[in-house]
Amino acid sequence: MRTFAAGLKIQPPSYSFSSRDYEQFQLIYISEGRLYFRQDGEEKKLTPGYALVLRAGSAFDLRTDGKSGYRGIFFAQYCNLQPDFHGRAAACLATPLMRQLAEAMREEAAAPGSGADEVLLGLGQSLAWLAVRQTTCALTSRNGKEYERYWAERARQCLDANLFTGLGAQTILAEFSLSYRQLARHFHLAYGLSPKQYLVTARLREAERYLTETSLPVTAIAYELGYPSSQHFAAQFAKHRGLSPSACRKRR
Repeated sequence: MRTFAAGLKIQPPSYSFSSRDYEQFQLIYISEGRLYFRQDGEEKKLTPGYALVLRAGSAFDLRTDGKSGYRGIFFAQYCNLQPDFHGRAAACLATPLMRQLAEAMREEAAAPGSGADEVLLGLGQSLAWLAVRQTTCALTSRNGKEYERYWAERARQCLDANLFTGLGAQTILAEFSLSYRQLARHFHLAYGLSPKQYLVTARLREAERYLTETSLPVTAIAYELGYPSSQHFAAQFAKHRGLSPSACRKRR
């Protein structure tokens, strides 16, 4: 019996899987599509950039919708599991380092070279432990600063990943299992801002970088950052920066 496995993970539309006492450990990173993860009566949609930690002994349901499956990478261990690999299943938004490891695994699996199996297992095990750390923080305590910081950091990462989508903070954070009000409270305690204020500030910071470091027209910058019009962008920029985008560019 093999002990470890790692590589590409692909499931088609209308896929489903259920476990009431999972017999192994598996880490799944989503790179394309959607995977629905259900536990304790709550379902969460996992989109690209999410990692799912399926611990031995956990109970959960997985499915894809009828339109799309998902693609990603996985790491699995089947026996001799460490204590941290037992317990409750959990999902988290991957950190930048986790995303880099997942991309390295995807590239290695797509074009394997000498020692590819060992490379995939090494990268997969590192990714799995980072995901276990991320989820353990939230699972071990439902109160206290660690728990609050965990959710604040996950919310910040999700907001940063959506700077160019034009979506509002409440829509972006609707992916999380916590309510927006709970997330906003944890976020404000950690950063002193509401998620909406943070998103506006981050987008305007990117806008200022475009204005000072590129020659893109103001209209192009507005649409690049997801604003519905250049007029709306200019008004928000002037409100928060005290001058128009054109004036900002001329001043620099």
